[in-house]
Amino acid sequence: MFNITINKKNLIFLTAVALLTVTACSSQKSVLDRRALLEERAIQGDAEAQYQLGLTYCCGVGAGYDDVIARKWFCDAALQGHGGAQYQLGRMLGERMDSHSTPSKRQYLIEAYMWYSLAALQEVPSVSYTHLRAHE
Repeated sequence: MFNITINKKNLIFLTAVALLTVTACSSQKSVLDRRALLEERAIQGDAEAQYQLGLTYCCGVGAGYDDVIARKWFCDAALQGHGGAQYQLGRMLGERMDSHSTPSKRQYLIEAYMWYSLAALQEVPSVSYTHLRAHE
């Protein structure tokens, strides 16, 4: 069998590992619980819930990072006039331009500009003239 000596340093280390594990698990559970609540409201057409749900998927918060699902919820909210969702769609489409071939870049450019412009009309704080100029 193993002979392990537990000294103060080892005990502190093991306690820290245990706390980090518990925190990570409870954090993931709380993100999943939050998503479940938001999804109920989002399915019913609540634009703010759709936007918040999109944020939980796009921004790497907790488990289940997924751009496709994020884009779906942002699109649903943006079509209802949610400025934050319009901004996020512009940002996501702008980022896609960098990773695609020349023919599809033009389409992403047009869509990103459209969503940024709609968000700017609502005076969304995140949107600035710089965003619009960057995609011209």
